[in-house]
Amino acid sequence: SGVIISEDGYVLTAAHVNMKPNLDVIFVLHDGRTVRGKTLGMNRTLDSGLMKITDEGKYPFVAMGDSTTVKEGQWCVATGHPGGYE
Repeated sequence: SGVIISEDGYVLTAAHVNMKPNLDVIFVLHDGRTVRGKTLGMNRTLDSGLMKITDEGKYPFVAMGDSTTVKEGQWCVATGHPGGYE
């Protein structure tokens, strides 16, 4: 799973999803379409990863927020590691 964070197709995900850089991936979008992409890199300590949709197009995205301006009651998306850290 991941979140598209830019119109040109950058996708924020978890490091354990990303696995390693330069892998071919297929994204299934909310409307059922599939698009191709690549893994870019990850931070295993934070369990964060970045991928890029390589099929040309403009994609619906969620803008990244600034945690210093977040107010109580605002919507947010959080990712986690359901298996826990060993």
